[in-house]
Amino acid sequence: MPTSSSHATRKRRGDDNSESRSDRPVKRSVAFISHLLQRDLTLKDSFRQSITRIYQISRLLGKFSEEDEDLSENKEAADAFRTLLDSGKGGSCPIRRLAARLVPRFLPLFPHQLEPSINMLINLHQARHRSSDHDVDSVLSATKSDALQGLGSCLDLATKAPKQSLQGVQHLVHFLIRYVV
Repeated sequence: MPTSSSHATRKRRGDDNSESRSDRPVKRSVAFISHLLQRDLTLKDSFRQSITRIYQISRLLGKFSEEDEDLSENKEAADAFRTLLDSGKGGSCPIRRLAARLVPRFLPLFPHQLEPSINMLINLHQARHRSSDHDVDSVLSATKSDALQGLGSCLDLATKAPKQSLQGVQHLVHFLIRYVV
C-alpha cells in the first residue's frame, strides 16, 4: 500500500526527538495501527487485515500492561482500548467476536471504560444477522457466547469498583433480567 508506507515515512521524519528511542516505536505503532483499523472499519476493507490489526493492538496493550499497571493516564493505551471498543461496534462478524473476547481481557486496566464496555457487549449479544450462510451464523453464535462471558467479567470488575460503574451495572442487570426471563 503506497499510502501506508508514505504515511509511515512522513511519521518518521516528523518524530519528536525529545522522546526516548525505546518509547517511540510502541507509541507510533498504537496510533498508526489504530488509524489503519479505523480506516478498515470505515472502508470495509478485507477483514483479515482488520483482524491482524486487532491482534497487533492486543499485543501492544499487553506490552503496556507489563510496563505499567496503571494505564488510566496513558493516552496511547487508552486510544488502543477505545479502538477495540469501536471495532466491536462497527466491524465484521469475526472482528466483533475478537472484540467480545479482548475487551474483557483488558478492561481491568481501564476501569473507567466499564460502562461503554458493558454497552458494547450487550449490543454484541443482541445483534441479529440475517444470513443463509452457516459460517456467519456460527460466528455470530460464538460472538454472543463470548459477549455473555465478557459481561460476567464486567460484573466481577464492577464489584471491585462499585462507585465508577453504577450506571453500567444497572444496565447490565436490566439486560440479564430480560435475557433470563
